[in-house]
Amino acid sequence: MSTPLVSRPGLAWVLLAALVLLTQPAGAEKYLGAAGGAFVPYAGDVGWTVLLEMGADLPSPHFRLGGEAVFATESRDVNLATFGVGTGSVETTIRVYQLNLVGRYLLFPGRFSPYIGATGGFSVVELDDSDLYAAVGNPAILPSTNGVGFAGGVGGLIGIETPMFSRDLNLFLEGRADYGWEITDNLSPVAGQDDFNGISVVLGLRGRF
Repeated sequence: MSTPLVSRPGLAWVLLAALVLLTQPAGAEKYLGAAGGAFVPYAGDVGWTVLLEMGADLPSPHFRLGGEAVFATESRDVNLATFGVGTGSVETTIRVYQLNLVGRYLLFPGRFSPYIGATGGFSVVELDDSDLYAAVGNPAILPSTNGVGFAGGVGGLIGIETPMFSRDLNLFLEGRADYGWEITDNLSPVAGQDDFNGISVVLGLRGRF
């Protein structure tokens, strides 16, 4: 049975923020952002996602480079017949913790503007299989399910942002498509790459300082 791997994800966000701040030029205009929304995996059921981001304009207001911490969760039904223990299915939960580098290009910085971007990073994928173990009753039937996997990933994004009250506070809406590849192969046969890859739509605020 798996146990939570990242009990304090806030620590990862703090480390990410420190890394981004230390690597930005002293004169660069920086930004902080937070967002939440829906996550639709290529397999499994619709879940939700939240993100925190930090970065700077490089080398001009049109280009932004930064880092982000993303958490996403969703569920899927596992067929018990796969393990020869009867009929029906059991719902399992999949949680994804990501640390990414992200780049964006804005057409009209400081105004209502569409933008595009790309991400690349590293993920920890956690499978909450406690209900599955309870239904199967014999952990030996699940020898290849260790509950935690590690993955690399890339993604593309498209969005719009608009100033609220001033150019230093922006409302943004962003759509993303992510693709990752599992490094450890520890989640089989219950979950695979399509269970933690998918499309997400988030709404958030981005402030500049």
